[in-house]
Amino acid sequence: MSSRALFFFALLAFSAVSCFAENEEDPGLVMDFYKDSCPQAEDVIREQVKLLYKRHKNTAFSWLRNIFHDCAVQLGGPFIPLKTGRRDGRRSRAEILEQYLPDHNESMSTVLEKFADMGIDTPGLVALLGAHSVGRTHCVKLCTVCTQKLTLSSTLTINILDNKGLMMVDHQLATDKRTKPYVKKMAKSQDYFFKEFSRAFTILSENNPLTGTKGEIRQQCNVANKIHN
Repeated sequence: MSSRALFFFALLAFSAVSCFAENEEDPGLVMDFYKDSCPQAEDVIREQVKLLYKRHKNTAFSWLRNIFHDCAVQLGGPFIPLKTGRRDGRRSRAEILEQYLPDHNESMSTVLEKFADMGIDTPGLVALLGAHSVGRTHCVKLCTVCTQKLTLSSTLTINILDNKGLMMVDHQLATDKRTKPYVKKMAKSQDYFFKEFSRAFTILSENNPLTGTKGEIRQQCNVANKIHN
């Protein structure tokens, strides 16, 4: 499988593998974090995710949206090597998350501000929102005419310039003077879109991680260890 056929998120903490070791030192996020403690980790997760993708293709954009565990997905996007070593939190508080997560109905100024707080600039924002080229929204009347092909590309930028943006934030990308120039540039060059997407996605993956003794590597990925034990 070629690198262009893979959309690889080498990411975060591999919660599903039991052989991970906790280290007292905190190296932060690094490349090949588990090469000594569990050298087969990335291969194991890559193969499992590929199997899931073949069975349930709609999971592809769920991984993309949540920056989930290591994924090799045939989305046609760029190959992105990312640092590993991020741990899971011991609890999740939705009310805190809502303060930081952009909403698709918010103004472009608010969306730009929230991404800027994470270190992501305007072209990076436009590229990340270009991930809306894969995924599904609930629109029953369009189900019979919309393509089911799941491919990450600059298609969204082309469509929104033609007033075919489905969500308000997509429409704003093509009309706001701060984002429109980048939308046009990405519509003309998929290579530029992939470049900016890879750069912004890397920044996003390294945003405020839990490393070292903070957080935990879960024995069962969907529950905290204290609950699992």
